Parts: sequence; C-alpha cells; structure tokens
Amino acid sequence: MKIVNIIGGLGNQMFQYAFALGLKSKFPHEAIKIDLSHFKGYPLHNGYELERVFGLKLLDVASSVDLMKVSYFVPNYKLSRLVRRVFPHRKSEYIEPRLFTDWSHDINAIKGNCYFEGSWQNFNYFEDIEVDIRNAFSFKDKLQGENLQIANLVESTNSVSIHIRRGDYLLEDEYAGICDVPYYSNAISYIKNNVANPHFFIFSNDIDWCNEHIVPLCDTVTLVSGNSAEKAYVDMQLMSMCKHNIIAHSSFSWWAAWLNGHAGKIVIAPFEWMHRQGLTDKPQMPDWKLMKNI
Repeated sequence: MKIVNIIGGLGNQMFQYAFALGLKSKFPHEAIKIDLSHFKGYPLHNGYELERVFGLKLLDVASSVDLMKVSYFVPNYKLSRLVRRVFPHRKSEYIEPRLFTDWSHDINAIKGNCYFEGSWQNFNYFEDIEVDIRNAFSFKDKLQGENLQIANLVESTNSVSIHIRRGDYLLEDEYAGICDVPYYSNAISYIKNNVANPHFFIFSNDIDWCNEHIVPLCDTVTLVSGNSAEKAYVDMQLMSMCKHNIIAHSSFSWWAAWLNGHAGKIVIAPFEWMHRQGLTDKPQMPDWKLMKNI
C-alpha cells in the first residue's frame, strides 16, 4: 500500500493527485490511496477541492488504520507539523526533498508500504499517463452567466491569458520579484510579435495593480475578476480555454497552461520559478518560452 498526502491549494492538490495516479500506473498490483486528514486545521485556501471541481474519485481515501501502518496518524495540519519537527521519519515514509520541483528518480524503486509527503511539481512523475491526467482534470461544471460570455469571447479571438499572482507572493522572499512588470512586459511584447491581433485576458488577485501596470501594455484586454475565492477554479478553467498563456510562477496557472489543448499554443513562463539555491529541475515544460524579469 502506498499513500500520498494531499494538501495545499488547488494547483498543489493536482500535482499530488497526478503523482498518485503515476504511482498507480507504476505499481498496478498495489493499493494507492490518498491522505486527506491534514485539511483539518489547515488555515489556507479552500480545503480539498478535487472532488468538487473535477468530480474525482479515482483513488480511495486512506483510513486511520491505513495511515497508522505507514506514518504518524495526526489528523490535524498544525499538530502534524509539530510531530514532523519532534519525531524522526518512519522508515515507511518518503519525504520529498526541499527542492520540491526536482525529480526524485528513485521513486520507482520504492517497494512495499510507503507514505509520500511532498509537492511533486514535476511532469516526469506522470508523463507516461498524460492522457489519463487530462481526462481526470476535466472540469465538471458548465460555465454560466458572465463566465460563459467570457468563454465565448475566449473562443472567438486569439485569446491570451495573463495570470498575475500578488498578495501572499509579495510577502515571501522565495517568490517576490520574479514576475513583476518587466516579466509581463517582455511576455506581452513576445505575444504581440508572434500572434495576430491578440486579445489579452487578465486574471489576478490585484486588479488595481493590473489596471495601473499591465493594462496599458495591452491593445485589447479583458479583466476577469468576477469569481470569488471559492470559485477560483473557474479562472483556471477559463485560462485553459485560451489559445495562448502567460503564466506566473504558480502551480495554479501552470495547470491552466498545461491543460490548454490548442495546437500551436504559446506558453510563456518565468525563467526563474523561485529564489532557492540548488534548484536543478524546473516545473516549466520544455516547449514553453521562458522570460526573465529584466
């Protein structure tokens, strides 16, 4: 039995679930389950979203008995973090290295019961089952109202999504200063030089900043700001429908760009994903265009 911890926002949950499905394909005769127990006491984001957004029930949820076999069963996020600091890792646990975008090549060699905790933000973990992942992450709700109108506009134009994440990212040294005005200016210029009559669709948690700094760079632009935090997944859905994407250093817009199925799409991503020494593997896909923030 192998159990994968699920935690974080929607983009992180998708990477973890994709990792678990990758394990299922590599270990077809073993039970692969997910651990949702840490959402109790978790102060961020919207809780477990994959079933609500995609209707996912492809993997069983680990029981308390399952968890006690392979890990410390502490069904509370804050308490589990405390246990992690105090007690040593059990032999049946595999904790992802701090450089969480690096590909851990030894995963496939792990035999027997194991508990996996990490972000697993690397396409190599599920490259062999790409079609299955795309089918799994199919949005279950039909768009309505203003979102449907935006979707129709996206489909009828040379649409380019721009994802701008500010807020919490401005307070974290590892992420600050990577996707600022120079990055978006370079990306928008590249699109203008390579896409005829682009229509930019801006998705952000700081619309005022976008109006001041990004909108003037775009000839034709639509600001998308009508979805609440609980319905943020609709932004991902709309971004994935765009013909081209300019993403932030965010798992949320990574998935929007990856799920974009248009042939000949241009995806522009930041050259640097985070300020962290020793980072060798990047989550950006090989065919994406990388831009610097200068």
